Amino acid sequence: MYELVDDDAGAMVFEFAVDETLHLIKDLDAESLSDDQIVNSSWGLDCEWRPSRMSGEASPVATLQLSSKSRSFVVDTQKLF
Repeated sequence: MYELVDDDAGAMVFEFAVDETLHLIKDLDAESLSDDQIVNSSWGLDCEWRPSRMSGEASPVATLQLSSKSRSFVVDTQKLF
């Protein structure tokens, strides 16, 4: 299951999810993090774009995928930006 971020409302939901993670790790001591704390506060990132056939031609990111342990977001960068 994922949440599509392609408008201001989706961006706000994504921002809230990031703020939740930041709140969780705010008071943690980075030097003494357990494996569980690292996993629970980590995010994964993947990008997709149309490959260019010509050298030097711009190929902007079309889709940005970001996932935490509990939530996934697909950002339609072409529509959003």
